[in-house]
Amino acid sequence: MNITIGKFPGTSIRPLVLPDRPEGVKVRDALAASGIDNTGFDIRVNGGVATVDTVLSEGNAVLLTQKIKSNKGNKKVKRQPTMKDVFKALRSFVKAAY
Repeated sequence: MNITIGKFPGTSIRPLVLPDRPEGVKVRDALAASGIDNTGFDIRVNGGVATVDTVLSEGNAVLLTQKIKSNKGNKKVKRQPTMKDVFKALRSFVKAAY
């Protein structure tokens, strides 16, 4: 099974080939195979919210996006990447891959 996986911001988005399983390949398997740690990140598959137990299919794009961290007081709050940011990163990956 061919998917793309990455962490935004963080590791580059890259292709990943996983062996098919009768019970299906889960996000957990993809993270383990790629060596990416999802601590502190939201998981998205093809732009939708997912969990580590989400079953993947051929061509899915798995992207970890940073969670919003709030600070006390009047300090700035980090902004969570928007879907526009996510798709911009995916487009740059596709251009580089092909």
